[in-house]
Amino acid sequence: MNTISGATKLACLIGSPVSHSKSPGIYNEAFLRDAFDCVYLCFDIEPKQLKDAITAMRTFNVLGFNVTMPHKTSVMAYLDEITEEARMIGAVNTVKNDNGRLIGYNTDGQGFLKSLNNAQIDYKNKEIAILGAGGAGRSVAVSLAVGGAAKIYIFDIAESKAASLARLINTSTSSKASAFSMPTLPYTAKNSDIFINCTSIGMSPNIDSLPIDPSIFDHNHAVIDVIYDPAPTRLLKEAEEKGARVLDGLGMLKGQAELAYQIYTGVPYET
Repeated sequence: MNTISGATKLACLIGSPVSHSKSPGIYNEAFLRDAFDCVYLCFDIEPKQLKDAITAMRTFNVLGFNVTMPHKTSVMAYLDEITEEARMIGAVNTVKNDNGRLIGYNTDGQGFLKSLNNAQIDYKNKEIAILGAGGAGRSVAVSLAVGGAAKIYIFDIAESKAASLARLINTSTSSKASAFSMPTLPYTAKNSDIFINCTSIGMSPNIDSLPIDPSIFDHNHAVIDVIYDPAPTRLLKEAEEKGARVLDGLGMLKGQAELAYQIYTGVPYET
């Protein structure tokens, strides 16, 4: 257990909800292992509280903080600097306090690719259907495009968000992206190599919700859900029963956290 002193630094997660988060375990274990005098906590922050929360981060001189739904985009307005990758994605999930300057990063996409590589799921030159064009969806789609996916099909109930993300990929990478209307999701997902749920559908406590009918999948598919609570989700359980390879969001969570830990501390995360 970390020994708390007057010099102990604070790192944290802000979002809503956050009570399910596994981040405190990941970071506090690493701080203890590396003898880094810091503790990690979670704060449930509603959208109307975000501006005051960022002011508090400055006042408390935190080491840094992670950002989760629903603040990954809106937090950008309150930061001093944003990395090029985070600006391209349009979302921030990691903020470092650099001597009073709050610098926004996005480690979600690279953490996601790390989880795919660890699970030996090949995404290069593949056709991929993604549901959700919000913060997580943008991070995943852009990183897959930069990483060499052949075609990316994007779906969101806000079709303008999906179209905007497709344009970004087409103008900034060599991958090809298209935005489609929701009614075509089952057909497109069935005819893709990989399906990725980047929405909160199926997240605890709504664990019986399904983002898509899993019966369309078989052994030709990889089905991925960025949700990590529950893990696996109902989507993954039923897709696996149909023969699909499945991957939950725990690997992405750990991957992005490992990258964020190095940003905060300057020390590589050792597994």
